[in-house]
Amino acid sequence: MTLVAYLSPSAQAVGAMPPRARIPRYSSPMSFLGRVPYSLALLATAVGLVLLLGGAAANRAVHARFLAHREDAASVNFALNFTQKVDHFDSLNHDTFHQRYWENQRWWKVPTQAKARPLAFLRINSFHWDGDWNTSTIATWAKELGAIVFDLEPRYAGESYPVPDVSTRDLRYYSIEQNVADVVNFIQDKSTLLPNNTRWIVMGDLFDGAFATWVRAKPRVAFGVVATSPHLLAVEGYTGYDLAYQASIGRTCSRIVHDLLGTVSFTLNSSAEARAAYQVQCGVDEAELLPNAEFMYVVSTILMGAMGYDSINMCKTFSDVRNSDNATRLEALANYIGNYNDQNYMMFKQWDFALDTGGNMTDYGAGYRPTYYLKCTQLGQFEVSSGSPYSLVPAEVNVDWYLSVCQKLFNNLTTARPNTDDVNTNFGGGVPTGCNMAFVQSANDPYSSLGPNAAALAEDYATTGNKIIEIDCESTSIGLSLFSTPTSADVACLVTARSQVLKTLKVWQAQEDTCPMSTTVVDGGSSGHDDGDMALVGVFSAAGGVILGLVVAVVLFLYFGRRVIQRWKTSFFSKIN
Repeated sequence: MTLVAYLSPSAQAVGAMPPRARIPRYSSPMSFLGRVPYSLALLATAVGLVLLLGGAAANRAVHARFLAHREDAASVNFALNFTQKVDHFDSLNHDTFHQRYWENQRWWKVPTQAKARPLAFLRINSFHWDGDWNTSTIATWAKELGAIVFDLEPRYAGESYPVPDVSTRDLRYYSIEQNVADVVNFIQDKSTLLPNNTRWIVMGDLFDGAFATWVRAKPRVAFGVVATSPHLLAVEGYTGYDLAYQASIGRTCSRIVHDLLGTVSFTLNSSAEARAAYQVQCGVDEAELLPNAEFMYVVSTILMGAMGYDSINMCKTFSDVRNSDNATRLEALANYIGNYNDQNYMMFKQWDFALDTGGNMTDYGAGYRPTYYLKCTQLGQFEVSSGSPYSLVPAEVNVDWYLSVCQKLFNNLTTARPNTDDVNTNFGGGVPTGCNMAFVQSANDPYSSLGPNAAALAEDYATTGNKIIEIDCESTSIGLSLFSTPTSADVACLVTARSQVLKTLKVWQAQEDTCPMSTTVVDGGSSGHDDGDMALVGVFSAAGGVILGLVVAVVLFLYFGRRVIQRWKTSFFSKIN
């Protein structure tokens, strides 16, 4: 039967167009469109366009803020604040403090290379300097690897003090464990803003390098560590300091200085008059004469400070009077000390850490009290004499003397001696636990013996990836230049060391992680995201808004185009029939 047979007689008679055939309904994803009122479609389309335009505007605004933040975060004196707990291990203590940090997002990106992961560099830095924030070696590495960079000021350094003073009672919040917990908490908080596969590399030198290593080892929240001359081994009496300086200036000069220090000691003990006269000659106020051991400590400290850059002149000065009488030799030493202090704008007593007994931040030497406190309670590392005929540390400066100074500096200490055994047991001493640890050190570094045990780490290198990057330089302080701004004057060994570290970082970025993550969770102290967080969050939020706007606009366009779709369906089925 044809379609005409269904028409009415009147329609057939006049040749009118046949009425529209009823097309049976069928289940289609588009079938609901015909039931949507035009007014609702128009309203929904308008809303979608508003969302789209608003999302685009938000994206532009946040992107502008992000770019501005990236510039500001690297600008001079742009320190951010992270809310940190005063005590991570007392659940009843809810006090917090602002821990300063710096953030540089300028080069951060998600890598496109196969297997490469995003990187986050965190330097623990007690002495942040804005002058090299954008040009340091770490910044150079970040630029090449696309890493985000953080500089974290440890507690009791700079302006990051949990309490307003450094009295013995309030220094109880300064320990290895509290410092490690600070860094762990910081990493855990910032990780929520970065891709899940971001790999954190913690860096530092000296004490900061030790903290970085301990964060890597226990608990393990970072992928790797780069540490320069880290003070890892806890030991009461440390002779490596003396031996390193002996090697630096040679046996001949060491013997001359050793004999000269012996003459000073003999003079101080010969009579009260001679003691007072020579201390005054060296710059001590007659009304503030020092105990003999303290005076000897300051003299040796000044001489070792000069050995780092003036050893040739110093050795010649004392060698010229080696065979002279004691008065001439002592005068040469006093004159050298006076000139050295003038050049460094220091007074004699300012070298004496045993005078730093004040607990207020306005007291002289208060900024150094936390370091001494850590040495007196946990690390030790007291620089003592090697006992050889070439020793540059006076015999009076021994462990017992240091312990007496600890009691003088910090009355009512809870421990009579530093808990060195506990530190080494908990954190590994010279053989820290963990993997992906790169240690940069120099044989001439006076603290290299406190660093990692190269032989022990090398035995396990195949499974852990740990490595010792030796810097074969003559200077006793060259290792401390690793993170500074590269210059054309850098010695070849330093350039080589930086290159080796960069090569190691590239390997870490792409290699599979074979180290088990620690299950230890340190009680955190952050009460929420802080100053630098909204840049990253805002970018992702704005991008999400744009995507949502696009999706809504497409869907609403389909709503609005329902008439076109209906006509297409009618035409299609008419042709079929």
